[in-house]
Amino acid sequence: MAVVPRQNAPSKKKIWQYWIDNGIQRGLDDTRYDNACDLNVCVCCGRESSKLERAHIIPHSLGGSNDVSNYILLCNKCHRESPDIANESALIEWMNEQPSEMESMLRLIQQEMDKYNKETQMTINEILIKEIFSELFKKAGAHGGRISDATKVYIVREALKKIFSQATL
Repeated sequence: MAVVPRQNAPSKKKIWQYWIDNGIQRGLDDTRYDNACDLNVCVCCGRESSKLERAHIIPHSLGGSNDVSNYILLCNKCHRESPDIANESALIEWMNEQPSEMESMLRLIQQEMDKYNKETQMTINEILIKEIFSELFKKAGAHGGRISDATKVYIVREALKKIFSQATL
């Protein structure tokens, strides 16, 4: 099977527009669709990157075309880890199963709090945690539609202060 030259690939802007117009119909969950609406954000993980890569949904080597519908914008890490399968639903399903950047951050925080709870015998109410984060995110701004890493770090620090100040023995 002949490999289609990359120079015939659609522009990143065309790929981005395609996914804004068709993302939900193509099976992206709400988180991935929100990511797809930002030209500089990996559709899969939500990381901001000015160097997103054109990723084939069905790879050229397996018969994938250079049609805009066969591309999606991913960061290098997600592109490398994505499945190379001649089934268009494989990539979408895989992406929808990947944790978003925020989910990964919250999981890490939960692990740290669990460790802290075990060491101190304190209990922390999960609902309280969500309320604290929600309150802090409502007060956060965004540059270009995205919350900066510095803002996220501040929110995490403030949340942890509040969480641990309200923890019970």
